[in-house]
Amino acid sequence: MATTDYTDVSSPCPCGQGTITVTQASPDHPWVKASQITYSAEIDCEVCRQVYSVQHDYGAFPHLVRKADLQAFQAARQKRQTAEREIEASREAGDLRGRIAARVDAESSMAAKHRQLQGLGLAYESLGTYRKRPYSGADAAKRAGGNSLARIGCIDELGAGDLDFFREAKEKLEHLEAEERRLKPQPVKTGARWLQK
Repeated sequence: MATTDYTDVSSPCPCGQGTITVTQASPDHPWVKASQITYSAEIDCEVCRQVYSVQHDYGAFPHLVRKADLQAFQAARQKRQTAEREIEASREAGDLRGRIAARVDAESSMAAKHRQLQGLGLAYESLGTYRKRPYSGADAAKRAGGNSLARIGCIDELGAGDLDFFREAKEKLEHLEAEERRLKPQPVKTGARWLQK
C-alpha cells in the first residue's frame, strides 16, 4: 500500500509574532516526480490570520495574499460572473442560440459542423474526437457562456438586429475582465521556504 511522506517547515510570519508552517507531501517511493509533490500552508499567528489568507494554486507553491485584496478581487469576479449570467438569460442570447444552431446544424457533414463549431469557438476537440462524440449546434449554443455569446453576437450575420446589444455586452465584459485582472492579489513576500516569493 502506498504511503505519503509529510515534511513541515516553519518560518516567521510577516508580523514576526508567530509562524507559517508549510507542509510538503510526497509519495513514499524512489521514483517521485515533481508533479506528485504538493504543498499546503497554515498561518500559525492570530494577528497575521486576520490580515492574510493562504492561497493554493494547482501545480504551484502556496502563497499569502492580503485578505482585503482577495475580497476586492472576489467582488470583481462576482460582478463579471453576474454580467455573464445576465447576458446568458437575455432574450437576445436566446435568439442568438437559435441562429447558431441553425448555422451549424444546416451543415451536411460532421467535418463541416466541426469546422463551424471551431470557427465560433464552441469546439476545441479534434475532428476525430468530435466524430466519436458528436453534438449538435443547438447543444453547443446551449452550453455557451455569456462571454462566448457576446463575442459570437458581434459577428454581423449572427448578431442580426441585436449587434448593438452584443457589442455593448462584449465591451462591458472586457472592462470587467480587465478590472478583475488588475485586482488579482499579489503574493506577499515572506521569505518562507516553499511559499511563493
